[in-house]
Amino acid sequence: MAIADKVCKDHDKSLGCSALGSPKLKEHEAIRKLSAALGEMQPFFSHGSLTGDELVLYLAHPAIVSEFGMKKEEILQKMREIYKAENLKQSITFRRVRAVLKSKPAPAQEKNEIPADRATGEFEILAADEGIKRRFEHIRALIKANNQGG
Repeated sequence: MAIADKVCKDHDKSLGCSALGSPKLKEHEAIRKLSAALGEMQPFFSHGSLTGDELVLYLAHPAIVSEFGMKKEEILQKMREIYKAENLKQSITFRRVRAVLKSKPAPAQEKNEIPADRATGEFEILAADEGIKRRFEHIRALIKANNQGG
C-alpha cells in the first residue's frame, strides 16, 4: 500500500489521490478543512468536489441540506475565515458553494441467469415401482419439450 493510499483511505476514490503532493489531494484536504465551517452539520458531510468554479458539498441527509440553505451566509463567512487562516488559495479556488444530497447507491438487482448445463432429458430410470417410473417419464417429457421451446 502506497503512502498516499494510507493518507487517502477516507478520501473519495474518484478523486484519484495517488500521490502525496498531487493537486487533487491538496484540493481534497482543502475541502475537508473548509467542511469545518459546517459546525454541527459536519457529521453529515460526506465529501466535496470542485466543479469549475463551484464547490459542491455532498451531505447525507435532506434536512441537513435544507439547514445549509437556511444558514448559508453564516457558513460562507466561516469558510472565508478558514480559507484565509489556512492559506488555501494555492490548493483550491471557487466562487460559489452549494450543498446537495449525497445519492444512495442503486440496489443490486438479481440476475436470473440460465445455467450453462441444461438438462437434456437423457437419464436412466432405475425405479422398480411403476408409479414412480411414470412420474420420471413425465419429467423426461417435460424437459425435452422445454428444450424444444414448447
